[in-house]
Amino acid sequence: MPDWVFNTDTMTFSRLDLEEQKKNRPAIELAIFETKQKRAYWEVFRKYHYLSHNFQVGARTFVTFANGQLCGFVSYIYFMHPGKEKLYQAHRIVVLPDYQGVGIARAQMDFVADCLKKEGKTPIITTSSIAMIKCLQKSPKWACTRLGRVSRGSKTGKLQNIGIKGSTSASRLTASFRYKPF
Repeated sequence: MPDWVFNTDTMTFSRLDLEEQKKNRPAIELAIFETKQKRAYWEVFRKYHYLSHNFQVGARTFVTFANGQLCGFVSYIYFMHPGKEKLYQAHRIVVLPDYQGVGIARAQMDFVADCLKKEGKTPIITTSSIAMIKCLQKSPKWACTRLGRVSRGSKTGKLQNIGIKGSTSASRLTASFRYKPF
């Protein structure tokens, strides 16, 4: 049920009772699976990723189903960093538009992060999605390790593609989080 309605016949706008709306929200049963069919699933989700259509085939990939319908995609890649433990960086997190805004992204991220943590890995994420930043800031399972803009990157371009406009996070707000349960 919608929160508001615009009637194009009468050109009027009306808001529906928000308390009544909460009562009509159906239960969502999520099923999350690791998959080896990474490219096939990425083709479904790639156009909905807010930053890049590229995908690393070496990533560990999970898909999410809501009430039996494909709705989400999460992948993590090994993040090599000298002197750090086994960090796994969230690589792609996508929820199809019809399923956004009901907590599926965080549920799938928490599920996958729990799996990685049980394997002795440390899940991390860096994002410039304001909705994702706000969601993770509210979560007791994720700790914010950095918030703001970062430098322009390497002057040589070997660490980041500073020669490609918009390829670094210097021009946008980003936040980094570390999964902390256990």
